[in-house]
Amino acid sequence: MARRFVSLQAVSLLPLIGWLAGCGPVTYAFDVRKAEDIVTQARAENADYYAPYELYFAEAQLVKAREEAAEGHYEDALEMVSVAEAYGRRALERSARPGERSPR
Repeated sequence: MARRFVSLQAVSLLPLIGWLAGCGPVTYAFDVRKAEDIVTQARAENADYYAPYELYFAEAQLVKAREEAAEGHYEDALEMVSVAEAYGRRALERSARPGERSPR
């Protein structure tokens, strides 16, 4: 009897797990929040002065990602969020080493 109860619980959770794993909006929401936090942190560390190109590109990618997500193109939005996160990290790194300022 106990074994049957456990298997019914497991079976009832499968659709939920499948939905969360493959759901573009859920994945997008988590990833975009992380990228936004990194870009915000980079801006707080004066990346607009020390890494203006990297910061601008990260912010532009986030804007475009939001547009794509609004149209339901979550795969494209996730790719842009990934690029934004990478450039946000670069901007943050360059801000931490102010002697290597980007040329303007």
